Amino acid sequence: MVDDPLAPAQGYTLDSVPYRTCTNPFGIYRIYPFGRPTYSPDHLETIDMVTDSPTLRSFQPKSHEKITRPTTLFPNSSVETLMVWYHSMNTAAFSRDVLESLVTHVLRNPTFSSHDFDTVSMHSVFSALDNVDSDPMSYFAVQDHWISGSIKIPVPVPRHGSRTLDDVPEFTIDKVYHRNLMDVIRSAFAEPASEYFHTSPYESYWQPSPNSNAQRLYDEMYSGDRWIKEHRAVVQLATAQGCQLEPFVISLMAWSDETHLTQFGSAKLWPIYIYFGNLSKHTRGKPSTHSAHHVAYIPPLPDTFSDWYLKEMGTLPTEDTKRHVRRELVNAIWRLLLDSNFRAAYREGVPIKFWDDITRQGFPRFITYSGDYPEKVLHACIKYLTTCLCPQCLVPRSKAPELGTGNDRSYRELFKREDDVDTRETIDLARTKVYIEGRALTNKELNRDILGPKSLTPTRSAFSLQLGPAGLNVYSLFAPDLLHEFEIGVWKAVFFHLIRIIRSFGHEAQRKLQILNERFRSVPPFGRDTIRRIYTNPSDMKRLAARDYEDFLQIAIAVFQGLFGEPYDRLIELLLFELATWHALAKLRHLSDVLLTELDASTTRLGRMLREFADVTLKSFKTQDLPSEVERRARAKASKQKKSAVSSSEPMNDGEQFTTPGEPRISAKERHFNLLTYKVHSLGHYVKFIRECGTTDNWTTQHGEAEHRRPKRHYVRAAKGAQVYVQGIARQQRRERVMYQVATARKMAAKNGQPSLNGALFPRFVSETPPRSSPSDHHSMSKETTKHNRLELRSWLQENANDPAFENFLPKLQAHLRSRLLEIPYAGDEEGVPDDELMKVVIVGNTIYRHAILRVNHTTYDRRRDQESFNPRTQADIMLLAHDDTPTGHPYWYARIVGVFHLSALYMGGTYRQQQPHEFEVVWVRWFGPKSDPDTPQFGWKAKRLPRIGFVDPILDDSPPFGFLDPSEIIRGIHLIPDFTGNKSGNGLGPTSVRPMRDEDKDWNYYYIGWFSHRDLFMRFRGGGVGHTSTREAADFFLGDRDEVDVEFLDAFKEGREPNLEPLIHVATAEELQSKEERRGRKPADEYDSASDSGDSDGSEEGEESSGAWDIEDGEAQDGGDDEEHQEEGGNAEDGDDDYWLDEEWDGENFENIDVEGFAPLGFDEL
Repeated sequence: MVDDPLAPAQGYTLDSVPYRTCTNPFGIYRIYPFGRPTYSPDHLETIDMVTDSPTLRSFQPKSHEKITRPTTLFPNSSVETLMVWYHSMNTAAFSRDVLESLVTHVLRNPTFSSHDFDTVSMHSVFSALDNVDSDPMSYFAVQDHWISGSIKIPVPVPRHGSRTLDDVPEFTIDKVYHRNLMDVIRSAFAEPASEYFHTSPYESYWQPSPNSNAQRLYDEMYSGDRWIKEHRAVVQLATAQGCQLEPFVISLMAWSDETHLTQFGSAKLWPIYIYFGNLSKHTRGKPSTHSAHHVAYIPPLPDTFSDWYLKEMGTLPTEDTKRHVRRELVNAIWRLLLDSNFRAAYREGVPIKFWDDITRQGFPRFITYSGDYPEKVLHACIKYLTTCLCPQCLVPRSKAPELGTGNDRSYRELFKREDDVDTRETIDLARTKVYIEGRALTNKELNRDILGPKSLTPTRSAFSLQLGPAGLNVYSLFAPDLLHEFEIGVWKAVFFHLIRIIRSFGHEAQRKLQILNERFRSVPPFGRDTIRRIYTNPSDMKRLAARDYEDFLQIAIAVFQGLFGEPYDRLIELLLFELATWHALAKLRHLSDVLLTELDASTTRLGRMLREFADVTLKSFKTQDLPSEVERRARAKASKQKKSAVSSSEPMNDGEQFTTPGEPRISAKERHFNLLTYKVHSLGHYVKFIRECGTTDNWTTQHGEAEHRRPKRHYVRAAKGAQVYVQGIARQQRRERVMYQVATARKMAAKNGQPSLNGALFPRFVSETPPRSSPSDHHSMSKETTKHNRLELRSWLQENANDPAFENFLPKLQAHLRSRLLEIPYAGDEEGVPDDELMKVVIVGNTIYRHAILRVNHTTYDRRRDQESFNPRTQADIMLLAHDDTPTGHPYWYARIVGVFHLSALYMGGTYRQQQPHEFEVVWVRWFGPKSDPDTPQFGWKAKRLPRIGFVDPILDDSPPFGFLDPSEIIRGIHLIPDFTGNKSGNGLGPTSVRPMRDEDKDWNYYYIGWFSHRDLFMRFRGGGVGHTSTREAADFFLGDRDEVDVEFLDAFKEGREPNLEPLIHVATAEELQSKEERRGRKPADEYDSASDSGDSDGSEEGEESSGAWDIEDGEAQDGGDDEEHQEEGGNAEDGDDDYWLDEEWDGENFENIDVEGFAPLGFDEL
């Protein structure tokens, strides 16, 4: 970036409004709509701050204002060292690594002395830590400790009602642990991280070249339209109030979700987290930075409620009553948080002193609320999966299958949910009917005529009640949820149905499933957990988390190929390609107007493909429940019968036990792909929300899922007992945050003030050899010269004389070194060099040194620095710029690293400099070539096919199979997925040591380039990556490869009009595909014997077949349903599917640990 990121562009002054900055080396400039900001943390940015790899040196926040370390919290530095270590642990289990960490970071610390503990009681140390807020000498400027409060919940009186709302009986819940929101805000702005808080929103633009049009960029929360709108509003508000301080938005991002704290126990926690959008998402998204502020733990409705209700009302509460009271409970918690102090700050602002010693007036504003669908429904106070199922709009559920059509786009704009007078009056009327007139919560008139048109509930959202009068539209807060709505939503539903289709092939089903599972397990891993090795059978769908489904999608095209027969193979390939394209675009962390328009186009294509998939599979395949779905429905039915029997029976005496009849018999029923879901509908909201609030990694629920690891860890240390552990977790959380501030202060007080090499704020307790490299380097490798990696060339080549990979090894190496010594630009392996020239290349000592790891740094599409490690013993596949003479050729070359060396060499007969020994780093590679079969279909974005490459065959191909590279030629790694429809062969190469033993001297003939496996890899083949400056020409080669939908959307965007969708959304019918199949003379799929997974039918409706293309799945109410406990969407809730991470020790069999309300696995520890 330029030296001063806020330097004015030509023609602009420091007083210009709006204010435009200079263009940086990436071609990016900013426009600040409200003038040049008085404070911006971007001038603190260094290359260390934009690193994402754990093996790169990264930054530590360094304040310009020295923080005074606390001097009274601990009796001496040894105690402080031990306490910092204890509270920096990322696990509560004591393991060998933890013991090693204790020795390294505490016992060997030069400031540590055991004698310092001679007169110290650890009980008093923890007591001092717990009472830090009451210490007048504490350096903590703000006391934001936990408060134990109480809430009162109004409970409707059945059939009788109350005279006034003041007379309504109230149920009291005590020990509600929460923190004062204003104290949390003041504390956050007093912490060192607040130095990096942004106060001024801006619009970011990218101009790829001087002659191109600028494109708007979307990345951070404060570069979106919503923040600009809120900032304009607070400026006007402050001006009207006569405020003399500079106003700014305090961006609050809320997140909540219930989680189990143990694998098999019943202990739960329902936390509310607050993140500050003023902080960059790259810092905010790391749990190690403690950016999540725990503000409340929502208590469950206690068991004593039924006792209280029976005493007050003379009858037991119904499930509808309990559900209503739970909704009231959650909103009562938020009313407690949104107290009078917060509302006053919301209206008038609050003075905040910044690190530049300037006091500004901050106005807290909620920008987003992240959660899964049940959380959104609960906080929006709408009904669950009913007519108007979306918290953002009033589009009817019946329109969900129209995703991406012109009507769908119009509906979303015309029928946005508004917290207007009509909505509030409707809810007030419903509350009058329930509380004053005593109407039942299930009253038809209430649900059909009053609440039904908008699918409302008789509960007013706390956000609406407390902040609605100040202009907040609560329905606009709810962010789309990529994890639950797509990865374990739409994509998971497609994956399930593909397995159902395979199981419908009769006697062929088991063979096809075995092939599918074997293919999944054969896909090599890629990157640091980017694509992980698959060890289990994915078709069993056991112990799968969202991360697993994401991996499945990114490799699915190659894995499912050829399992369904034409024309269905092509239909499914197109669907999988579009699902992966949509997912990749939606997950990009840096989007331009062009890419966002292409995401909009992909949404239209995906809607079309889903409708086609639903129609064709309905008419062509007889699909039934999977065995796991049958088991799940049986358990759900048994649980429902048990609850029904309990609620209808008289209260039991002490010691009396409940017995149930035999297990209900459930048969596999016909199951079709369901489009009538919120998850399908929600995909149409992403483009607009990204424009308003930045890219999806700003408001993803993954941040909250990751933060769940903290209270789960605290639970281990907390006192156990009914609800006692909540207080313990709160205390542990406060201790950890205090010690985080202590540790940060210690780092800032260090004399050298240099960036830490630990990467994270706390030690990660991993080996640091080889050492971390500088992000500015292109690559790094070890320079060890020990006997273990020393290779004497003559003897080494003699030992491998029979290995075909070593043919002409030395001449090729000499030719490569000659080119580098003579500084000849690289244009591929140099051949035909005369022997006398090769003899002039002298390798010093006739020795080379072999290394295990090569690390390559590169700038990603979103201008971050990342690093990849290549180990020749694994599948180390790379890409580099092509050096073909043809300008229209493919822009990349591909190779597999089989050796990493460094050596010294010189050139005899050249200049004096060339005759001096030079050290060289050399990579030995095996080359790939494109699939040259004339029958190979075209690949690319228009063709909807991945490119295929194969190893160069020295017998058939006119190019050498092996060669040498300067590591600086490497761009990055690639993920190669075998073409499983082909065969394996030697590819002209006999048994060789460069193949792993597991390959048994055979290679796959061809591989797919898995460009969906990584976002940066995706952009290398998509084009338009802002950070790809050095390879811009190569990446932009693909910009012209777009289908007609992309072209229409891009043209419409440039012309400022709506795209013409009608010619673009034709859906192929089953009849059209069937006729194609019959013309090919193939056996129609529906003539296969149907594999039956069903047991004997019990004659109930559970065993009846459904016939509609978009059937309502089990538990999905078509009218007025509000049963959050038993409804689920898409029929695809499965054991352990809802966390992004999954605890490997969980066996997936305990169905009682599954939260059927939110499809969340309860008790999972994220890996």
